[in-house]
Amino acid sequence: MKKLTLTVALVALTLGINAQTLNVQSAIQDLKKGYLNKAKEDIDKACEHESTKNDAKTWCYAAMIYGQIGGESTKAKSKYKNLDANWLEKAYNAALRCKELDTDNEYADKNNSVFRYVGNEYYTRAVTSFNDEKDYKKALEDADKAIKIFNNSGDKKFADDAYYLAGLCGKAMKDNETVMSYFKPLVRRKTDKTEVYNTLFNIYKAQSDTVEAMKLANHYLKNCPNDYNASLTMAQANLLRGDIDRGLEMLNQAVDQSKTDPNKYTQMLGAAASILENYGRYEEAEQKFQESLKLDPDQFAANFGLGH
Repeated sequence: MKKLTLTVALVALTLGINAQTLNVQSAIQDLKKGYLNKAKEDIDKACEHESTKNDAKTWCYAAMIYGQIGGESTKAKSKYKNLDANWLEKAYNAALRCKELDTDNEYADKNNSVFRYVGNEYYTRAVTSFNDEKDYKKALEDADKAIKIFNNSGDKKFADDAYYLAGLCGKAMKDNETVMSYFKPLVRRKTDKTEVYNTLFNIYKAQSDTVEAMKLANHYLKNCPNDYNASLTMAQANLLRGDIDRGLEMLNQAVDQSKTDPNKYTQMLGAAASILENYGRYEEAEQKFQESLKLDPDQFAANFGLGH
């Protein structure tokens, strides 16, 4: 009798496991057909059941289903518009769980597509908060989420864009600590964004931190050797620490590098002249002001520089 009871129990367990496996299969088929309400119902059951809740496949399709719900939520006439208000968070958490369980990377491609979709949604929301609503705190929160998501999917460029936006949020809030927490990783990731280096340099300059200013200038020049802005930053770093000769050498290099762009060249001549003037190199400053005026006689900076 005991043996019979055990056999019945095993049969019941097997049927339960099969039922939950069928829930995953049904969810996949319903997703393909666009029946998102049914797909959601089945995958939610599979995510909770003991037999399938530790299966990477379950969470991969949960992430895809919730991602699709998100796509439908933007369509005014979709019958699935209000299927789940928390689709974004659920899609992300499901993708994280799939990545954790998918030790053989069997579902990596599908799962990374969800990460990209979710990350792009957070990034888009951050851009909207930053540009349209001027809600820099909210923009920072969403940009930070986008960073984590894109790093999970290995999308460096998208992550870099999110780092940059987060740093701009810190700058808009006049929060130097936040700026540095997002811009410094970009330096390590070899960004070519001038504003990142200029912003960090100005922070170090305001703090009279010549050591960090020089480190930053070295990173900039190493990351962007042909960028005249990098040479200009190196010039300023050397001048800041009192190495005038090296500073002026780098200043001339910056001017030479800008020659490929006439407008930039004109601006660089004026900028170099102003720096030379600040360090008492009046003849050299006048020479660059004059050269700048030959290219653009109406520019205010050079005329003002020569006039005072």
